[in-house]
Amino acid sequence: MTVSKEPVVTEEVVVGKRRKEENEKVSETLRKEEVNIKEQGEPVTSHTKGTK
Repeated sequence: MTVSKEPVVTEEVVVGKRRKEENEKVSETLRKEEVNIKEQGEPVTSHTKGTK
C-alpha cells in the first residue's frame, strides 16, 4: 500500500496595491534653540597617540 498527498486548491486570494496621494498644509511657529558649549580639559578620543 502506498500513501501520498497531492496539493489541492481550495480558494484563491487576489492581492494588489492602490496608489494614494495625500497633501496636507501645516503651519506652526518654530522656535530656534542655540547650544552654548564650554570646553574644559583635553578632549577624550578613542585614538590618542602615545597612550595604550
